[in-house]
Amino acid sequence: MTGSREFWTDTTGEFGVKYADRLGLPNPFNVAGWPGLYDTGLSGYYFETGNPQATAFTYLIADDNATKILGKHELQFGFHFRYDPLNYLPDQQHPQGNHNWATGATARVPLDNFRVTPRLTLNLGLRWEYWPPFGEKNNVMTTFDPNRRAVVPGQDFQTMYRLGATLPSIVERLEFLGVRFISYSEAGLPRNLREGYWRDFGPRLGFAYRLGADPRPFVPRGGYRTSYFPIPMYTWGQPMRMNAPLTARFITSLTDPAQAPDGIGAWGLQSVPAVGHDRGIQENRLVEL
Repeated sequence: MTGSREFWTDTTGEFGVKYADRLGLPNPFNVAGWPGLYDTGLSGYYFETGNPQATAFTYLIADDNATKILGKHELQFGFHFRYDPLNYLPDQQHPQGNHNWATGATARVPLDNFRVTPRLTLNLGLRWEYWPPFGEKNNVMTTFDPNRRAVVPGQDFQTMYRLGATLPSIVERLEFLGVRFISYSEAGLPRNLREGYWRDFGPRLGFAYRLGADPRPFVPRGGYRTSYFPIPMYTWGQPMRMNAPLTARFITSLTDPAQAPDGIGAWGLQSVPAVGHDRGIQENRLVEL
């Protein structure tokens, strides 16, 4: 049995510092990190924010193999089990805000090394594999049911709100626009929203043939096999984090007529900015969630 643990993280600036708060800028999600500062008035001069992400993988592997010699056959049997709790935080797409002033696997493997003649040996085998579908610890995942034309969350919304996975305003807005939500049981899906596939069989075929009678003969070898692999974690996590209602963009603009009290896109010229050091940090949550 073997085990390993890996940790990797990508952050911008000093860890844990809320730079938006220090600069007196909106920080509606109250997160640490450096906000994006664009169109500062200096050509080509801007501050780019990062997409915080973290990965802490732990895995446990159990292997068991056996060999039996039976006449010209060398029979091999094996079992492989791997458990992967993948503590993964996908890219958080600019949660600090952008500010613009311009305007586990299981496998069983039976093999047979068959010495057909003193010169020819065949390797025959069949590997069965099962890769359980990815699941999230708190079932904070969503999918779409094309038949019912509905979004299917793996968790109830009250729990998602408590975990900070989404906000009532996002769900309400989507419902206002006509989006329908149904439970995973209504969709006929398991809690992790995916069914496992149990029929991954991979054949193995190999050969070795000794040419000549020299003590150090030339031996051509060849083989074929079919293998299966799971979806990479990053490939799965990136689109999953973008599913409704787990993501949304909130915008506060002084030049957008739709957000101006008088419906004219020049509110920034008519009003005193509401964000400033003299008003304290409490007002740097101007984006209404």
